[in-house]
Amino acid sequence: TFGAVEPNTAYAPASGNTDASYVIRVEQATNVIIDLFQKGLDLASTSDVIGIGNMSSATVNATLNATPLQKFYNSTNPTAKALTPGSNATAYYWINIPNPRAGNYNSTISIKAVETGAAP
Repeated sequence: TFGAVEPNTAYAPASGNTDASYVIRVEQATNVIIDLFQKGLDLASTSDVIGIGNMSSATVNATLNATPLQKFYNSTNPTAKALTPGSNATAYYWINIPNPRAGNYNSTISIKAVETGAAP
């Protein structure tokens, strides 16, 4: 979640960024090295839409490394690469708020794991 964010704000952090709460774990039971890909839906309220490209993510807590999310899995830009069994990847999220109307916005982010080098 992002909580209340003022219009015309750039890179407002998600609430879980401060304590690294968005952890993606690769179970030890597998023997496959994986890449992770993300996609998302536009953020929608009852009267307005904020494009998913206004939300970005990275595996380090730094906006310099952040990549905008897209509506489809981008096969050339995995979120994390070559994760081994038993390892973790932490995701960090930010949002840029253009000048929409006030409201509660909702979206869904999907994360897909594939064998390293495979297309999502």
